[in-house]
Amino acid sequence: QYAFRSGLDLCVAAEFKKKFSVVSLLNDTGASVRDQHYIYASIAYHPEVVPVPDGKVQKDESVNKPKIQNGQLTVATNEQNKFMNVKITNPNLLSTLNKTYGTEVFVFIGELDLKTQGGSAEKTSGGGESARTAYVHYSIYDLKGNLVTAGLATMNFPASANDPKKIVNSYFTGIAQKIKNDYLNAITPKTEKGN
Repeated sequence: QYAFRSGLDLCVAAEFKKKFSVVSLLNDTGASVRDQHYIYASIAYHPEVVPVPDGKVQKDESVNKPKIQNGQLTVATNEQNKFMNVKITNPNLLSTLNKTYGTEVFVFIGELDLKTQGGSAEKTSGGGESARTAYVHYSIYDLKGNLVTAGLATMNFPASANDPKKIVNSYFTGIAQKIKNDYLNAITPKTEKGN
């Protein structure tokens, strides 16, 4: 767990450093550990439908309320792809981090999931090659507390890859690139996108 968490942090930081000055709070200093606890106490996680390409988070209106049908309680499930969005519950969080670190953009990684693709278990037991997918849930805020972009970055990798360090080095860079590109796309004026 630590290898994946710290590896993802290093990849995201390295990717954003190509264009920006970066501060990562995943290190061993006492100050950053205190700030991590402060951040965890100042945010909440909220499952939402993965945003459409323009970067806006859609409201999930497709979940139906429970109904009683033929004497049975039924709930229609929402088949849309979801991600864990970070919500800022402490209005002082970003200004406090800005005063401490001089940061103006805040990248939150809400969740990291590693899943076997459907049907892969049978292939593995039969000796065939299967695939896994890494899902990274992220939210990026500006200093004013506006959600700039959020979503789910994914990357497939073979089930035969079992070394966390090799998985991070080979596949997490691609995830970090997707997160950075989503941010750059969100802050690029529409007039520039058309050119």
